[in-house]
Amino acid sequence: MEENQSKTSFFKNMKPELLMASLAVLISFLTLFVYLYQSSLMKTQQKMSVWPHVTFGPSWGSDYLAINLINKGVGPALVKGVRVAINGQNVDGIESLMEYVPDSLQSEFNYSSIFPGQVIMVGEDIQLLQIQNPKSISYLLNLLRAGKIQIEVCYCSIYEDCWMSNGISVNESEC
Repeated sequence: MEENQSKTSFFKNMKPELLMASLAVLISFLTLFVYLYQSSLMKTQQKMSVWPHVTFGPSWGSDYLAINLINKGVGPALVKGVRVAINGQNVDGIESLMEYVPDSLQSEFNYSSIFPGQVIMVGEDIQLLQIQNPKSISYLLNLLRAGKIQIEVCYCSIYEDCWMSNGISVNESEC
C-alpha cells in the first residue's frame, strides 16, 4: 500500500512543465524511430526500382539453335564477368564453343560476345549464339542437356548489388 501511495504522490508532486517536457522527449524518440524505419523502406524501394534480372537459355528447332540473353528486370545490368566452360574447363568466350564441335559437324555460326563493363539495358535481348546446321545443333544440344556447357554471367545494378546468373537461376554474388 505504501508503494502505491509513493507512486501517486510522485505524480501529484510532479510539475506540469516536467511532465510535458518528458512527453515531448518521448514523442521525439518515437518520431526518430519511425523516420529511421521509413528511411530504410525508401532505400529498399529505391534499390528495387532499378533491379536487373538477366536470364539466358537455348531455343531450338530442326534448323536452328540460338542462345539468347535478356535483361527482364527494371534496371540496367552492368556486366562484371562472364564465364564459359565446357566439361568444367574455362574457354575464351561463347565463340569458343564451336572449337569443341568435331570437324565433321562444323558449320557457320553467328555469335555476340558479352564482356565486363558492358551494360545490358532493360528488355535488351542479345543473341549469344546462332547455328543453323542440324548436325551441329544436335551435337551442341546434347552437350547443353548433359550440363557439359556452362555459361555464367555476373552482373550488378547501379547500386552495386550483384548477382550471378547461370541462365536458369539467379543468385546474389560478390562478383
